[in-house]
Amino acid sequence: GSASGEVTFERCSVTSDKGVVFTGGNYAGGIIGRCSAGGSISNCTVAIPVSGGSYAGGLVGQAYTKPFSISNSCMLADVAGTANIGGLVGAISVTGSFITNSYVTGGVTSTGANVGGLVGQMSDVAVSNSYATGNVSSTNASVGGIVGSMSKGTVSNCYATGDVSASANDSKVGGIVGNNTTGTVEYSYATGNISGVRSQVGGLIGLANASPTVNKCIAWNASVSVTGNAAGRYSCATIVGTMFPLGIATDCVRIPGLTVSGLYEETDPTSAIYHMNGVFDQDNVTADAPLKNNIGVSVTNKKIESPLKFPYHGKAAGATETLSDVAKRLGWDVAVWDLSGNEPKLN
Repeated sequence: GSASGEVTFERCSVTSDKGVVFTGGNYAGGIIGRCSAGGSISNCTVAIPVSGGSYAGGLVGQAYTKPFSISNSCMLADVAGTANIGGLVGAISVTGSFITNSYVTGGVTSTGANVGGLVGQMSDVAVSNSYATGNVSSTNASVGGIVGSMSKGTVSNCYATGDVSASANDSKVGGIVGNNTTGTVEYSYATGNISGVRSQVGGLIGLANASPTVNKCIAWNASVSVTGNAAGRYSCATIVGTMFPLGIATDCVRIPGLTVSGLYEETDPTSAIYHMNGVFDQDNVTADAPLKNNIGVSVTNKKIESPLKFPYHGKAAGATETLSDVAKRLGWDVAVWDLSGNEPKLN
């Protein structure tokens, strides 16, 4: 239900051996449906599926007005709904809120926008040291392995291993974040199949705009693809599907040998999107060193705004490097990450 006073849930468990599914209308959550008064959830587990309308989350449907935090908690079942759907939280949009040391193993499905493995929609929230392993899909837009849509805020030291897909035109689909406006994504990786239809699709971020930052991230995706592509309208890439050149991209690495399926092939040398086809190594991006195409020509603001077709691929890993080898090379914190295996795991 709704919480009107500050709430604290600690060491609670929501389970059933009867195959129960929690079904609600809007604002459905395995622990809290809607909270406006702030509070926290820590060391809690939900292990029954959650199904609702808008604002559905494995733990919380929506948290707003006052800061809310989730730590050391998990969702072990599926979450389904319409818009603003997340494995942990459907939507959370209060400065000072955070999610840390938490994970989701169930899948997340939606018929609406803003769908994420951990969070459907968030604004100025910090997500850290967390992961999602289930598939995330929507018949609408803004779908991400960790966050569907974010405005400001950060995603750091996170990973997603499930497939991420959207079947609607004009979607933003990313292995970590679908639609990233002004936010920061760092020290994170994704390994799933990422796909969209006539959309911005990226191994890590679908669309990054309004001066976003992506720093020391790794795209180790099984595949990245877009179908129904059209001239000058959609972009697909190993790191960021479409990235505005005023953003910052630093030391991002892709799996060696990955191709992107469905890129539109522009052959007109006078076109603003000429020489943006295929996967190619790209330098770091700053305001003083804007995004370039594969023949070294800087991308201008005018070009990036229309058409929206400027990918960011980062650079390929070495042919024999493992994902953990790359993380070590990028200086990922070994106090946070166990880098002893082929893929980094959170300590």
